[in-house]
Amino acid sequence: MSKAFLKEWMVMVQRISGAERACAVTADLHICAVSGLDEAALKSSNFVDFITETLRSALQQGQPVFTNNLIRDMDQAPTTNTHLSEMRFVVAIPLVGVGAVYLDQPIRMGVISRQVVQKLYDFGLRALTDEALLSASSAALESAFASG
Repeated sequence: MSKAFLKEWMVMVQRISGAERACAVTADLHICAVSGLDEAALKSSNFVDFITETLRSALQQGQPVFTNNLIRDMDQAPTTNTHLSEMRFVVAIPLVGVGAVYLDQPIRMGVISRQVVQKLYDFGLRALTDEALLSASSAALESAFASG
């Protein structure tokens, strides 16, 4: 599958999920498309390490990964909400052997439901065998997503 396929899939996944930011990577974790991420984030080794770890986990598990950018170990969770404004809800959706998409948004915007993520994951798997699904018009794409 091409980088163009991953970029199209990322755009579709971001639009349907409502995520603020997105990043698509190839199976070997090379970034091939971004949306909503600024240069500072992409140059931050902490951020790049975090998304790489999250995407690698999704690709290895072969399933979507849900997490956040602040609390990795509940034993280390802060006891105050001073950093809540910085917390982001994170989802990584893999297409094993092809690549994955990273999505995030401020936690105050809510979370992307597991049901929506599972539908997006299933749709991505179907699109691997029928790339025309990704090339469909917006209305046809929304219809295909809703019926799947």
